[in-house]
Amino acid sequence: MDILKSEILRKRQLVEDRNLLVENKKYFKRSELAKKEEEAYFERCGYKTLG
Repeated sequence: MDILKSEILRKRQLVEDRNLLVENKKYFKRSELAKKEEEAYFERCGYKTLG
């Protein structure tokens, strides 16, 4: 059970770090998460994003 709780906490922290949650909203779009992950990937690889 501790493993499950730690995984949930890790994912919640990941979402908060990427600023996906707005103050009034409880949920976020999966597409926004994918876009942020893609931008982070391109940044790590040295590509410049257009946006």
